[in-house]
Amino acid sequence: MGSTETKAEFLARIQKDIDAGHPANYERALEVAIWAHKHKQTRNGGEFIRHPQTVLNLCQTKSPSKEIICLLHDVVEDSDLTLEDLYNLGFSDRIILGLDAVTKRKDEKYVEFIQRCARSFKEFPFDKRDDAIDVKLADLSHNCQTNRYQCAKWTAKERAKMILYNISYYYLLNIKRENIDADMTLMDYIKTQPIFYNEPEIINALMDEFSTSSERLPVEYAYTVTAPDISFNPLAINPAHS
Repeated sequence: MGSTETKAEFLARIQKDIDAGHPANYERALEVAIWAHKHKQTRNGGEFIRHPQTVLNLCQTKSPSKEIICLLHDVVEDSDLTLEDLYNLGFSDRIILGLDAVTKRKDEKYVEFIQRCARSFKEFPFDKRDDAIDVKLADLSHNCQTNRYQCAKWTAKERAKMILYNISYYYLLNIKRENIDADMTLMDYIKTQPIFYNEPEIINALMDEFSTSSERLPVEYAYTVTAPDISFNPLAINPAHS
């Protein structure tokens, strides 16, 4: 279909498939993702649909539900489709639950969003507990591969967001590995990592921009521990190689 297809036209077209008895499967999810991202490009000018497809490859899952969550993980944020729309398109409760956990809500700050995603590891049924966290780890892994942006110009906020992506990746990874509890806040996790808390000005600037929490690291906190040999340069970290 052409790129001018409206939401109402798109939903009506998919409804015909539903009425014909076609299941809400990988093919439908891909069709939805392609429609939702039809006007969006990557920072290097490529088709954005390649991002959810890459997230799926990085996730390396054999779960059909998790595959669909990968493909649809940016749909609600990037289009006027809602979780209710996706449910009406036949996607299961499990998929909608996972999508909600990997979707940043309107007016939700990024830190609180990541902490909500982290809690899903504890709050979801045991056999579904890694649905959201695995997809978000794959998403962050791809977002942190800076070679994707070699042709792009960085703003200060975008560079800060990249640092936060890196911190968030390791925070979620440690929750998945059960090294830390899923209820631990991102700031409390930062306090356990010298590479992060030795740079309080950077961390506090991130929290000012991306969190509603008032908690900050004291500037003198950096000098209460021995600084590690490694420099604080999250942009150099490639989570995909972890």
